[in-house]
Amino acid sequence: MKEILDAAAEVQAEMERQFNEERAEMERNVEEMRVKIREIEEVEEKNGMKNEQLGQTLTKIKASIDRFEKTNRQVGNVTESFFLTKKKVKKKNRFKP
Repeated sequence: MKEILDAAAEVQAEMERQFNEERAEMERNVEEMRVKIREIEEVEEKNGMKNEQLGQTLTKIKASIDRFEKTNRQVGNVTESFFLTKKKVKKKNRFKP
């Protein structure tokens, strides 16, 4: 039984690591998109002309980024809650006879 629990703990730790890596990569991608959007907006301002279609596209991208960040925060809260609960259960089970 202990081997099964140890194996499950290893698998879970690997999944957590992968999740954190993928989340960090997505956050880097979002920040990169923000920088590109700012650059495009600065060029438009500097040139004094705005492209309506480009403006609509940028607005949609910004909305997508906002939705992603909101979802990401929610997932982070759920994940953090899960890990805290897991630690409490593990600690509680450790002291059982």
